[in-house]
Amino acid sequence: MDALNLTQVEAAKLLSVSDRSIRRWAEAQTEVPGPVEQVLHAWMRLDNLGLAWRPDSEILGCEDSDEIAQQIALYRKHSMDLDALIASVNARGGPAAPWQVHLNERRAILGPIEIRFYPLRNGGFSPASYTRKDGPPDQERDWRLIEDGFACVANAIRLAGKGWASKSR
Repeated sequence: MDALNLTQVEAAKLLSVSDRSIRRWAEAQTEVPGPVEQVLHAWMRLDNLGLAWRPDSEILGCEDSDEIAQQIALYRKHSMDLDALIASVNARGGPAAPWQVHLNERRAILGPIEIRFYPLRNGGFSPASYTRKDGPPDQERDWRLIEDGFACVANAIRLAGKGWASKSR
């Protein structure tokens, strides 16, 4: 919570939990629940990218609060989903095979499998498509490999640093 410049009272309010829960987590008396931990990681990621993340704040220059709320919700969900996916890949020991990531071409390749992605203004990426060159694509069959590919893309972006999208075109 320190990384987000939140007081314990603010954190409790934003997370819809009691001040007591926050104190226990801060003092390591009890473990932070997984969903709360995921939300905090997503908020930190959004904050590091300079994006609005606080549910109680407004984006300057925008008037339509419904659209703003929808966009923030989409950013949060994308960030949380990507964080959870990478954590899942890391929990099983990392990618099963080394994907070749081509940031400048916005694609990653593992043998006959290819995933394409597009850069986000916040420095992240969003998956766009997946294909196989040796037969019909089957997301269910290939999902673990696809997850590995996304984790490899995220790692390549981390290594390339801020501005990776503009450096690679």
